[in-house]
Amino acid sequence: FRHRRLLLREDIPMKHEDIDDVATELVRPPNIFQSGDLVDRLRNPWWHEVIPLALARASRPFAEKFFEGFVDSPVLEENWSFANSCLDEAAVTILDPFLAKLASPETPDSRKVRLLQLLRQKKDPALAEVCRTLVKTATSQLAAEAQEILRRFEASTTAEVGGPRASKPIA
Repeated sequence: FRHRRLLLREDIPMKHEDIDDVATELVRPPNIFQSGDLVDRLRNPWWHEVIPLALARASRPFAEKFFEGFVDSPVLEENWSFANSCLDEAAVTILDPFLAKLASPETPDSRKVRLLQLLRQKKDPALAEVCRTLVKTATSQLAAEAQEILRRFEASTTAEVGGPRASKPIA
């Protein structure tokens, strides 16, 4: 019943508190929506406030299923700010589907560039490893995006271990 009620509201504008209630309802067990149902609604503007809020409350299994479908969605090309919001707001960021697409020879370079642009702020060792490969084998634009992620990753890991000016321990 709750599932039908949400679908009937898709064309009705909502107030912020309604959006929050819907997002909470989406991920509350038992899940009335499967994460794939949300992927099917990525192109519907009615859901653009609800989905990031739902992802902020989502469990790891819910987020995994969502991002598996999200990575293939045309929304990555069509609505950049919404795609960023989904990734930024997620309580659990799942990079595996993105990494698989980046490593796949079947994924067009233009899609890989878009994925790297979306992941630019992520500092993950597995992402850095994929980027090291892309820098060596990719077209110039793809290699440049991969190099930018590597630069940010290396700067963040250097800063975490004390940076290049860290003093040596006293013996």
